[in-house]
Amino acid sequence: MLKKAIFLVGAGVGFVLGTRAGRETYDKLRAQVTGFVNDPKVQQKVNQGTEWAKEKAPVVADKVQEGAEKAKNAASDAASTISGKASDAADTVSGKASDAADTVSAKADQAVGTAKDRTSHDDGTDPDTGGTSSDYEPHVVDQGDQH
Repeated sequence: MLKKAIFLVGAGVGFVLGTRAGRETYDKLRAQVTGFVNDPKVQQKVNQGTEWAKEKAPVVADKVQEGAEKAKNAASDAASTISGKASDAADTVSGKASDAADTVSAKADQAVGTAKDRTSHDDGTDPDTGGTSSDYEPHVVDQGDQH
């Protein structure tokens, strides 16, 4: 019924806008629409539709509320999951960074220890000859007579 009424209203508006017959045709059409709208059968259907909508409004509101609650819960669950994954990733990165720092620190300590060992055993002697640096004689290379 509602579809028919919408069609008739649309046809009437189209006729009025498309006609070149003038004011007389418009007035006739307006009288017909007014008569149709004021018809007791039409008014009865309008009242029935209004009552139906009033009855269904709480049901629709409940459905909307349920849908909103489901959406809220889904969003909360998704946020919780994302937060958990981000926390896990941060823990993993932190652990790996700590491991890397420990490895670098151990290597640095090892390098320092090696350097200390080498310098503590350096008594100024030549490891090949056992002589000291003051015992070294300069080695002169004869380059011949260059005239």
